[in-house]
Amino acid sequence: MIKFYSSSSSISSKKTKKWLLKHDLEFTEINISKHIFSKKELIAILSLTEFGTDDIISKNCKIYKKIYSSLSNITINQLLLQINETPSLIKWPLIIDDKRLQVGFNSDDLRKFLPRDFRETERKVLSKK
Repeated sequence: MIKFYSSSSSISSKKTKKWLLKHDLEFTEINISKHIFSKKELIAILSLTEFGTDDIISKNCKIYKKIYSSLSNITINQLLLQINETPSLIKWPLIIDDKRLQVGFNSDDLRKFLPRDFRETERKVLSKK
């Protein structure tokens, strides 16, 4: 099942939701500003990243600028506390399943959440055009 962490004020989140609905993908939408992340959940998200916190932390957030020098020394519990206190610290939208993570809206990259047989059929149709 796809989890879609969104922000109701984010244009990228709205585009992502529209894309997921258009492609008939089942998902659970989680509003980041109202959600309390668990340690297990944060570790699961981080395990899907390529560059750890760099992939999911918004460097444009004011709180990031305050803690930047210590981010490499911060514990997972401290990071979790900071994220739950300041949800804007997380980039959105985050789209995840058991194997994949997508940060932000990119329709080409979101295709990885489509079933493989659908992607292959669509690729064959497009190659005939």
